[in-house]
Amino acid sequence: MDNGPSTDTFIFDVTKAAELCVGATVYAFRPAEVLAFLQINVTEPRHYPHVDISRPGIVAQVNYDSRPTALALIDGNHRAARCIMERKIFKAFVLPWLEVEKTVTFEKNGVRS
Repeated sequence: MDNGPSTDTFIFDVTKAAELCVGATVYAFRPAEVLAFLQINVTEPRHYPHVDISRPGIVAQVNYDSRPTALALIDGNHRAARCIMERKIFKAFVLPWLEVEKTVTFEKNGVRS
């Protein structure tokens, strides 16, 4: 029986990720990169005016089914969207996979591991 497409989800502990970013380098992202993040993540436009775009987001390096590493915006979606709207540079910490592993739970087809 086919249950539809497989769904794989990373569940991040953003509080733990933020702790791991203390003192780390902040990187600037090109608008095209930010737009790619925003195509994946859902934002609520009514929150844009309230966010502090001077606060960096968090981008996680993720390894997925032996595919090359990808980047995922795990904190700062609304800040990123506001930066795009205001034509400002979005900045974020980049958390390497070895650190990301300390913050993530993997869920495949609704089953956590």
